[in-house]
Amino acid sequence: MALAAGGALDSLARAANEHLELGLQRQQCAWGSKNFADKICRDRPSLTQVLADANTQAIFGIIKSLRNTIHAEPHQTVGFQGRNTNGTEERVTLPGDVADAFVEHAKVLKRREVWADTSGPDVLLRATTLGDDLVPLVVPLCSKIVEIVWPVDPNDSPQPSPTDERSPFHATNIERNRLLYGVRA
Repeated sequence: MALAAGGALDSLARAANEHLELGLQRQQCAWGSKNFADKICRDRPSLTQVLADANTQAIFGIIKSLRNTIHAEPHQTVGFQGRNTNGTEERVTLPGDVADAFVEHAKVLKRREVWADTSGPDVLLRATTLGDDLVPLVVPLCSKIVEIVWPVDPNDSPQPSPTDERSPFHATNIERNRLLYGVRA
């Protein structure tokens, strides 16, 4: 789920780069990039507060820490908790270099006790719970960014043309978003 959430945010950054004509290369379009953040906030100053928000930074940190572990040593399932198969939850160990940052970000979001078991020598991640929680954290953040980058209030700016391929309302982009979020037409 962290990989999907990271993909959604990366795609949104790339779309904003194209729409606002920031002129950055695809690899430079990331919310954690100071260069990208500086450029997009110059064009859309109200994003500064959104990106500086502690919860936003914690969401980015959670996703980054978990996404980066995909290329390293695989997460190991170390056990299950629950009385029967319907109530079990998989626990996986977090690599040491990721665990401390993950726990700090989870504290900011007031989810440390829910996502991580820190009672033993290793940090054990409650993967299912984290996955379930990421969607309601990431989707509103994406929505807020979209509202700022593509304002649709007719008093603020004209409605983007559905024939403009860069428009979020273009049929191709609507279909991409449906696939990205798993929404059926």
